[in-house]
Amino acid sequence: MLVDLTVAAAEDYLAQARVLSPLWPLTADRYVTTQPLHDPTGWLRTLRDEHLGRLARARPAEFSTAARQAWYRGSAAHSRAARLAEWYETDQALLMLGEARLAAATVTGLLSRTYFRDPGDAVRRTGLAGADMTEVGVVLARQAEELAARGRAVDGTVDELLSA
Repeated sequence: MLVDLTVAAAEDYLAQARVLSPLWPLTADRYVTTQPLHDPTGWLRTLRDEHLGRLARARPAEFSTAARQAWYRGSAAHSRAARLAEWYETDQALLMLGEARLAAATVTGLLSRTYFRDPGDAVRRTGLAGADMTEVGVVLARQAEELAARGRAVDGTVDELLSA
């Protein structure tokens, strides 16, 4: 059984629990579902409560902002995958397609406030695990429309992006 251990100062870890980042759907599970082997001070309960309190205070715009950042990452990976496929760099194109799938899954998680156990769970539960280049492009386009409806388009002129 593989175990991933992380060493962090208590205040630093509490600060991380309060962050709503573009990777939130992939990191939230550690605050919500972790079970202690030995926790006499109730530290994990405090960490979970801190994270859930932050989510309760979060405004929809914060989730939209994080989703927009994840969308940019996914759109860039999708574009790069398409270019690499045109150049017959299929191995690299597949890696970029995987990144685009994961980014699109995190956007879905942010927009629906859904967290995932890991990256594989994210793409599987959002239906993107077997999605090809075209399907991922359609999902990203639909997400762009949703993000525009939530207050700011993901693309536009420099003046439009800076004024919003």
